[in-house]
Parts: sequence; structure tokens; C-alpha cells
Amino acid sequence: MKTKRIMVQFFIIFLTFFMAGCGTLLNVKKNQLAEIKKVAVVSVYCPAAITIDNQRQAPVFYAVDATVQSGMRSQAAIKEFKPRGTMLLNKSQNVMVEKLSKNFGWQITPVSSSAKNNAYKSLVLWSDKNSKNFSLIHMPLNDSALLWINKDEAELKKLSAEFCALTGSDAVLFLSFDFAYSKSWFKGSGVSAKARTFIGMQLVDKKGEIVISTPRADERERDFSEMADTTMPLKGWTADINETTIKTFDSSIENSTAKVISMLKASK
Repeated sequence: MKTKRIMVQFFIIFLTFFMAGCGTLLNVKKNQLAEIKKVAVVSVYCPAAITIDNQRQAPVFYAVDATVQSGMRSQAAIKEFKPRGTMLLNKSQNVMVEKLSKNFGWQITPVSSSAKNNAYKSLVLWSDKNSKNFSLIHMPLNDSALLWINKDEAELKKLSAEFCALTGSDAVLFLSFDFAYSKSWFKGSGVSAKARTFIGMQLVDKKGEIVISTPRADERERDFSEMADTTMPLKGWTADINETTIKTFDSSIENSTAKVISMLKASK
């Protein structure tokens, strides 16, 4: 009985630490959310490639993806990816803006409008100086700045606060996405692929404080992603991703956004 009691206590302690660890991936300052009404999206981007996400297959395919990317200059990679990347990023931003506005009552300015403001130049300069810290080749939407607060990044917090002051915004929003697919035997479709969209976001208020923060999308934390309801056909060993089948990502974008919004609402 004593051994059983010790095992139960150990399990409870383990579960407590496990749940605490899970909770650290999403950070929300609940008290400050109520103060936010006007939000400017100032950064939207994703890696300039769609890669496989199967856990067992990933090491091999990531090695292939890395080899292909290293053999291409960054601008060449972005140019090749731009048509599909623009389509996916536009869809993702629109869905996020719609859902955030509906659930939190925010008035949100998309990145295309934010980038036209003179106050945006300082964010672009910061991006030009610091984007080399991004490990992958990233494609921004509307040539927006690549922004993310990895550690302290005091300068970016300060510039975000200044942008808010100059534009009358209560906060700025960084959105990162990563588009992937999982190959498997899906019921009713045979061997095929399903799209998976990863979402990362940071909300920085007019005081320069991070109000909402998740892992960046290319870290591929599965808590911030969902698969599509539909499948894509396979062409050889890879998903046949083109202008037609890329619409399959619509489903995963909708599902992932709904999941992240649900997490945010639960944390309020």
C-alpha cells in the first residue's frame, strides 16, 4: 500500500510539472487585454518553403529541404515561393484578423496599411539589421518587416511602443506562419497528404510590453496548429502542391486559427 501511495504521489507531482510546462507555451497578460482596442498588424511572414511534418519522416525530409535551400540564394528562393506564399499569407492574415476582431472586439489594421505609414520605417530598419538572426529563409507579406522578440529585444519593444504612439494604436501584432503537410494513409483517400498550418503571434502594447506571446511558427509547436479536413494527392514522394491543390490549406488555416483563438479565450 505504501508503494502504491508513493507511486500515486509521484504521478501527481509529475502531472503538475507536465501541465505547468505545457502552460508556458502561451503567455497572456490577462489584465492588459481589456485596455486594447486598436491593433496594427506590422509583420506577417513564413518560411519560403512548404515542407513535410511527419515526425518520423521529418529528419530525412528536413535534410533534403535544407540542402535545396542552401543551394539557392534567399531572393531566388523567395521569388520561386512568392505566388503560393502570398496566397497563403493573405488568407492566414485575413482569417486571424476576422477571428480576433470578432472575439476580442479589436479594430485591426492589416499589414498592407501599416506599412504605408511613415512610422513604419523604423521597424523596417530594425528588420534589415536583425533578420539575419532568422535561421530559415522567410518570405514576408507585402514586403513587411520580419519582427519577433526572441529574448529581451529592448530596442524592438521600444520601437513598437513608438509606432503605437505615432499611429494611435494600442498595440502592434506580429504574425508568423509555417505551412507544412503530413503524408500518411488517410481513411477514404489512401496514401495522400494533409496540410498543417502552424501559427505564431506576439502582441506588444503601447508601453512596449508583450501582452500575448506564443512560440514562433517555424518552431512547429503542435499545440498551435491543426491539420486540414481534406487531403491533397501525392506526386511521387511529395505532396502535389500547386495553384489548385494549395486551396487545401484553407481548411488547416481555418482549423489552426480556431484552435489558437480558443486557447486565447480560455486564458482570459
